[in-house]
Amino acid sequence: MSNDSRKTEFTPKALRDFGLIMAGMLVLMFGIVLPWLFSYATPYWPFIVALGFVATSLLKPNLLGPVNHVWLKISEVLGWINTRLIMGIIFFLLIMPIGLIMRLFAKDPLNKQWSESQKSYRILTKVRNKDHLEKPF
Repeated sequence: MSNDSRKTEFTPKALRDFGLIMAGMLVLMFGIVLPWLFSYATPYWPFIVALGFVATSLLKPNLLGPVNHVWLKISEVLGWINTRLIMGIIFFLLIMPIGLIMRLFAKDPLNKQWSESQKSYRILTKVRNKDHLEKPF
């Protein structure tokens, strides 16, 4: 998580946008999508809470500052967890099997194997003429 201890100040327009977006997402997720997916009656509370968000964001958006601050902290925690989770899944499902298969077939694309007979591991570059970058594309 970020170690930034500075308090972020938001403009009334940013807080108004936050309130309207939260209202829309509350109604969409908890009032429409989830009841439709799980076939249960549409609850009233998302519409009431969304109405509160809309009223606050239009009349007094500065009151949404603490809510926005808490929401940002929650999103930081979720981002920290999701990053590690997704990177772990990618590593264990993609990178590790490729490495195991390459070891199984004795592939060494980086030429990391030690050889006593070799004097140097330096790879000499090709000498290029001066106009090789004249028209690169």
